[in-house]
Amino acid sequence: MPNWCENQVRINGPVDKIYNMAKAVEEERLLEYLVPVEGTNLDRTSAWGTKWDITEPHMEHNIEDGVIEVSFMTAWGPPDACFCTYLMENDDVTIENYFYEPGNAFAGIDSESVEIPDKSDADEWESDPMLKELDEMFCIREQMIEWETYEIAENQE
Repeated sequence: MPNWCENQVRINGPVDKIYNMAKAVEEERLLEYLVPVEGTNLDRTSAWGTKWDITEPHMEHNIEDGVIEVSFMTAWGPPDACFCTYLMENDDVTIENYFYEPGNAFAGIDSESVEIPDKSDADEWESDPMLKELDEMFCIREQMIEWETYEIAENQE
C-alpha cells in the first residue's frame, strides 16, 4: 500500500492537446497519455516519477480556452519526471503542479520540494515562501493542528 501524494495541476495549451488530456484524465490514464510506458512498475517509476497512473481525479476545465485544472492522487510522489519529459517535447504547453505527500512529510511546486516541519507552529511556516504557498493550497497546518490536538487529548486520557 503506497503513501498517496495529492496533486493540484494546471495545464495550458492548444485546444486539441487539452481536449485529449482532459479525456485521459477522465479515464485515469493521464501519465500514460503524456509519456507512454510499456513495462514494469520500475519502468513507470523511472519515466513518470511515480509507480502508477493517476487516481481519484477531479477536473475543472475550459477546453475552449485551452485550460485544465485537475486534482488527483499518485503513488509515493508527484509525476514530475512525466511532466518534465512531456514539456521538453511540447513547448506549446505549460504544466504547473503543486503536490503534498503527508506520509513522508514533503510538498512542493513542480520539481522543487520542501520538507514539512514537525510542528504546526514551527518558524519555517512564516519564513519559507514556498511552505506558505503550499499551506494555502493544501491546508497543511490546519491538518497538523487537528492531529496535534488529537494527540494531546489521547495523551491526557
